[in-house]
Amino acid sequence: MKNNNIYKQKSIEQWTKHPIGAHLTKYPEGTKEFFDEIADFRYKIEFSWFKSTFKFNQYKNKKVLEVGVGDGIDHLELAKAGASLTGIDITPKSIELTQKNLELHGYKSDLLVADAEDLPFKDNTFDVVYSFGVLHHTPDT
Repeated sequence: MKNNNIYKQKSIEQWTKHPIGAHLTKYPEGTKEFFDEIADFRYKIEFSWFKSTFKFNQYKNKKVLEVGVGDGIDHLELAKAGASLTGIDITPKSIELTQKNLELHGYKSDLLVADAEDLPFKDNTFDVVYSFGVLHHTPDT
């Protein structure tokens, strides 16, 4: 368990210092342009297949938990689709960025700092649990 805590602390430090996708944009962190440029890269270049494959709209009116919100790029798409959202991340900076991203686009979510290995929710709270690019950062899956 001690090694897991060290690993998690290192992850928190990394994602606080270098938020996911921040290296892809020239815009100041937390601006609408910052988030939009990261999203454009994600959905138009890196994963151009993603939106058509994942079909965010299928989660309209569903209670969705996103584990590992990062900077809120996918979380925003789930919000646009009409999901009832909760998001967690082990990194406080990620929660702040996701909150800002949603606010800039006129959406809300219940966001909290939490550990994917110790979720603070009762069983059957959500219709869907979504996570992309997180499990490989989780020491005890």
